[in-house]
Amino acid sequence: MVTEKEVEAIGQTLVDPKQPLQARFRALFTLRGLGGPGAISWISQAFRDESALLKHELAYCLGQMQDTRAIPVLVEVLKDTNQEPMVRHEAGEALGAIGNPAVLELLKEFSKDPVIEVAETCQLAVQRLEWLQQNGGEPTGNPYLSVDPAPPAEEKDVGRLRAMLLDEACPLFERYRAMFALRNAGGKEAALALAEVIERRLQPWLMGLTAVVGFLFIVFVLMLVNRLWCSKKRNNEDEEFGEFGENQSTENPFGNINLRNTYDSPKKEGRTNEALELDEKVAGTSDAEKHTSL
Repeated sequence: MVTEKEVEAIGQTLVDPKQPLQARFRALFTLRGLGGPGAISWISQAFRDESALLKHELAYCLGQMQDTRAIPVLVEVLKDTNQEPMVRHEAGEALGAIGNPAVLELLKEFSKDPVIEVAETCQLAVQRLEWLQQNGGEPTGNPYLSVDPAPPAEEKDVGRLRAMLLDEACPLFERYRAMFALRNAGGKEAALALAEVIERRLQPWLMGLTAVVGFLFIVFVLMLVNRLWCSKKRNNEDEEFGEFGENQSTENPFGNINLRNTYDSPKKEGRTNEALELDEKVAGTSDAEKHTSL
């Protein structure tokens, strides 16, 4: 069990602007995996940072955690016109991801925001919440366990999904549903359909589509790396892992935290998003001076 002091050590890394951005991102995703009020508090504090990219990911992580205790800070960020559009956009998407209908009226209000990225995101969030109410809960069949802005379309034919995706006359929510259905389907044909939309430069939702294509690419690379890694002899694995642990022992103050089964936020079963959580154990970290025990 992770202690409050250990969570604090990770949080301090997240909010410290002197730390490398890579270390701060690692701290962020570790806190997301841990969950709970302490993690939410530290993530919320980081919205004062100057990095729009970091703040975008803060909102994303709070949405993926699906913890209603994150709603107040996300509402504050959405309302703050001094925040960058990409940050406010992600705050609106996160409110939809949490799935609490209490924010429905607020999202309807910001569906008319003068910033198009914010307005369209809130429109999608409203439709997601309404879909959840009509269908009695979260969609199933997502192999990535992510919380998406729209449920995947029921259509399975890649050709029909491509046509829906490219149809500018089709409602944006339905095009998003087609997009996530193509992502779940995977394969060359689905990937080409997603790439075709990017080539046509459909700007209002280019950010979301690019994220989906990028996610598929990352999954492919991870699978390839994993296969190459597993093909090595066991003795080489042990030697490389030992070198990795030695190199990381002074850089990562929270590398030996086991994130499995530590996330205690009130979310629905099956929505843990473990595919993106960190689960690291570094041997030999019993030094009492360390502050810590994705």
